Amino acid sequence: MLHKRTPSSNLLINIKKIRNEINLFYTQEIEKKMTFVKQKYYESGPRSAKILARRLQKQRADNTIYKIKDPASNILQYKPEDWIFLHKALEQFGLHSDFIGVIRTLYNKPTAQIKINGSLSNTITLWRGTRQGCPISPISLLFALYIEPLAQWLRQTENIRGISINGEDHRVALYADDILIYLTDPSKTFLELMTLLQKFGNYSGYKLNVQKTQLLAYNYSPPKLLRDKFQVNWDQRSLKYLGIHLPNDVSRLKEINYYPLLEKIKEDINRRNISFLSLSHRIECVKMNILPRYLFLFQALPVEIPLKEFSEIDKIISRFIWQGKKPRVRFKTLQLSKAEGGMGLPYFKGYYYAAQIRPLFSLCSPQFYARWKDIELSIMKDPPVHAALAYTHLDKLIKDIQNPWIKTQLKIWNKVKGEYQLDDKIQIIQWCAFDPGFRPNLLDNRFKIWISKGVTTFYSLTEKGKFREFEDFKKEYHAKEHLSGRGKNRFS
Repeated sequence: MLHKRTPSSNLLINIKKIRNEINLFYTQEIEKKMTFVKQKYYESGPRSAKILARRLQKQRADNTIYKIKDPASNILQYKPEDWIFLHKALEQFGLHSDFIGVIRTLYNKPTAQIKINGSLSNTITLWRGTRQGCPISPISLLFALYIEPLAQWLRQTENIRGISINGEDHRVALYADDILIYLTDPSKTFLELMTLLQKFGNYSGYKLNVQKTQLLAYNYSPPKLLRDKFQVNWDQRSLKYLGIHLPNDVSRLKEINYYPLLEKIKEDINRRNISFLSLSHRIECVKMNILPRYLFLFQALPVEIPLKEFSEIDKIISRFIWQGKKPRVRFKTLQLSKAEGGMGLPYFKGYYYAAQIRPLFSLCSPQFYARWKDIELSIMKDPPVHAALAYTHLDKLIKDIQNPWIKTQLKIWNKVKGEYQLDDKIQIIQWCAFDPGFRPNLLDNRFKIWISKGVTTFYSLTEKGKFREFEDFKKEYHAKEHLSGRGKNRFS
């Protein structure tokens, strides 16, 4: 029997189409940044923040990070006058009037009913939020479009200066209702910022909740006039952004994020009586409760964790699943998959290794985009990350790398290469121009010119395990006649 579509199901399908159109429009037309839209990742926000925080700390100038939290609590209410700004913004973005009309109709005095024991309550008008499960909920898509004019205003205001890295100015980071603003010379720029926020509020209905805003100062102590005028905590040593505690000393990242989590997990385990649960259920508790909390930190923070700390985590989990009794099965056996005779107990060190290696391959992938990727690649000097992955003596190269985040990740990758004996298997992806074992490279620096033509790894010189014919190679990479190095002829 064919399922008959109801009017409500047709409406939901149309709303999802609208959601997809907004997603596509947002990705193509608005500057890419961290927010709740397709192909954006939650952990990207903290990664960018800690990179820029380190830059602020290294600079001798006065700097601050200003976090605006929860501005959406007082905006986008379902009164027509509160939506005028959003409608105008959608018009400026070039969306069709019919499209805007559909959104206006969908959110014109929406109502809901509460179902209790099979009975429906009286109709309730929704003044805030949306119907449950609405695909174009304001906090995800419409709010991203709503707040974009503020981001553009901040970027275009010359008197508000952010962090400059290789000529690019970084001022604002957006993730849903969390806004992070980077300021240089806050004695001048902070007053300009607050004036701008007040003007934007007058135009849009944006309400700044000063009690929920946070400020983190680097090498800066504000004058008394500024302290008295703006009642924010100027002396706090860290702020919380998207689940990560960001300190004014980035060397404390592990200390203020991992150690409190470990203590919280110990507390949770000790205060809960789970003796009635079976062994398999306790392992499921580890998967659902403990692993996600650690996995987020693994993905968001590229900090080095000593092996003894993983041993401590394993001991805590062992006591939890065996309830303080002597283990009847080896811990490593429990960590095997069920197909191998284990019970799938999480292997935390393996998750940590995978989370640290993943950004390295993201840096090498041309299909992957994130703001943190642009920043890290811009401050990474020769050899590039792509070449470092297969570098013959990676341990020596790591000593000369100044970027602490990439340095930590390459250390982990070097350990993985050693544990799984990958050196021989990845020789083919070594870069000719940066391989110290490739003698022609030591005599001729023109191999670096090849990089601009796409000739990077030894794999690009081979086909089916053999070196390619020079004529085929020359045609594909547009080489001139005397590629071998005679005279001045070389790649175009």
